[in-house]
Amino acid sequence: MFWRRRKGGDEPPKPAGGNAYDGLRRQILELTPEAAGIDAREGRTVYAAVMDWPVAGAVATVVALADGTASLYISTGGGVIGGGAHPAVAQAARTFILSLENYLPAMVDDPDGALPPAGMTDLRALTTSGRRTVRAPTADLGEFRHPLANAFHAGQNLLGALRQLAESQPNRPAPPPK
Repeated sequence: MFWRRRKGGDEPPKPAGGNAYDGLRRQILELTPEAAGIDAREGRTVYAAVMDWPVAGAVATVVALADGTASLYISTGGGVIGGGAHPAVAQAARTFILSLENYLPAMVDDPDGALPPAGMTDLRALTTSGRRTVRAPTADLGEFRHPLANAFHAGQNLLGALRQLAESQPNRPAPPPK
């Protein structure tokens, strides 16, 4: 499913209570292993990955579930839901999740799920023992100067796969931010 980014003034609005972005993001952050179809006894630690990336006055939230489900939510409106039905997107989603497994010791508990400020990116792992996060300068992640740079780039690859999917659709909406 695709939807269009709202047109507005010069400065995009910040996320506000009641818009689709807030509800979708809250839904993923509160997703339990059971609701995701994960049995904790299977030995899987990370069952979902989330990247919150402030860009162009908005926040792009990239979501991946262990079953290959993938979505993009944009705080000012728009995004892609259900991208995991496409093999390239599902593979990118699984790669993003796996990229976080080795870095769980470097991540901290994430009690509030707060959005990052401009210039920072949050990487989150939803695990069978709780939600973990790391906040890092986007430039450091992008230029491989941070230990979780590979996870950031895996999230960016998923974003790219979702963009390609959106751009390949007839009557497509405006593409997500780069």
